[in-house]
Amino acid sequence: MGALFFALSVIVGLASAVLAWEHVPRVTGATGADPGVLALALARVPAAERVAEIQRRARPGSWEHGLASELLAAPGEEAKVAALNLALADADHAMTRTARWPLTALRIALLGAGVLGFSAYIEDPAQLEWALATVAVGGVAAVACVEARRSGERALVRQRRGIDALVAVALSLPEGPPEGPRGGADPGEGRPRASRGGPAPRGRVRSRGTFRRSA
Repeated sequence: MGALFFALSVIVGLASAVLAWEHVPRVTGATGADPGVLALALARVPAAERVAEIQRRARPGSWEHGLASELLAAPGEEAKVAALNLALADADHAMTRTARWPLTALRIALLGAGVLGFSAYIEDPAQLEWALATVAVGGVAAVACVEARRSGERALVRQRRGIDALVAVALSLPEGPPEGPRGGADPGEGRPRASRGGPAPRGRVRSRGTFRRSA
C-alpha cells in the first residue's frame, strides 16, 4: 500500500506544479509580443505614425493590435483616453487573474503530501520509507510552486514595464513618475509607470491603469 500512496503523491505533485506554472504563460501571453521590444522599435518611427505602426506590426487579435485599432478609431482626445483606460484595465486583468494559482497549487501539494504520507504511515508503520518518500515528493512539488509564483511576479513586472514603455512611446507621454490615485507619489504598485516619453507631453499613466490628459 505504501507504493500506492507514493504514486498518488506523484500525481498530486505533478498536477500542483502544472497548475502553478500555468500562471506564467498567462502573464506573458497577455500581450501578443514583448511590448518593451516593440516600444524600442517605435522610438525610431515618427511620433505621428507610431500608433498606426503598432497596428501594422502587431498580430491581429493581440492586445497591442486592439489598442492601436481603438486609438485610431477614436474620434477625439476624450475617446482616446477612454480607449486607453479600457485597454490597460484589460491587460492588467489578463495578467493578474491567475495570480493565486501558484499559492493554491502550493497548498494542494503540501496538504496532499501530508495526508498521503500520514495515510501511508498508518497503513504500514513498518514501511516508514514509503511515508517519507511520499512527503518528499510533496516537498519537491511545493518548491516548484514557489518558484512558479516568483517567476510569475518577475514576468508581471516585465510586462507592466513593457506596456508602460509602449504607451509612453506611442502617445509621446512626458517622462517622470506617475501620480498616485490621490495625486501623490505612486507607492510602487498598480499600473506601470510612464518612464519613457517623447517631446510632446499629452498625458500621463497613473496607477491602476488610469490615463488622464494633462491640464
